[in-house]
Amino acid sequence: MQNNHRLFQNFLERDIRPPPAWPRMPRQSGSPPTDRRQEIDAMAGQDMAPAEGGYLTTHVLDTARGIPARGIPVTVDRLAPDGARIRLAEAVTNADGRTDAPLLAKGELVPGCYEIVFDCVQYLQNSAKIRKNDAEIGPFLREIPVRFVFSGANGDKSHLHVPLLLSPFGYATYRGS
Repeated sequence: MQNNHRLFQNFLERDIRPPPAWPRMPRQSGSPPTDRRQEIDAMAGQDMAPAEGGYLTTHVLDTARGIPARGIPVTVDRLAPDGARIRLAEAVTNADGRTDAPLLAKGELVPGCYEIVFDCVQYLQNSAKIRKNDAEIGPFLREIPVRFVFSGANGDKSHLHVPLLLSPFGYATYRGS
């Protein structure tokens, strides 16, 4: 009992401070961005070329059925600071929910803003029949865009993996390893 009391006292005496503020993304010189999109565009436009570019992979898992999602078309675009889109890759997921080759091969992933689009409507239409009030309804999700910035600096690895966890009514993504 004495030890529990001492542990509780130690807990109460701890110096509890709020966490430091999240670091702001670096900005280009000039007027500061007014919203998150401008901030991302500003970072994407920075000249931060690494010595060697990286590569990009993905993986789609159907979390409702507990299986890899096969046959999902995937595209990768690079987004220029002026809003222009440059199509870099098109692929389809295989039986493992992955693409047969990296979306961007070694050296093709350079600092900038990218968008992966997963066209999951056909997959969801074929895999999950959803009923509401005794009527079949179509898929809720159509295309899932995932926009991200690869800086190539500050510990960014040369291999970037962006998985998609998919279900009929929602999805999640994260920076994988």
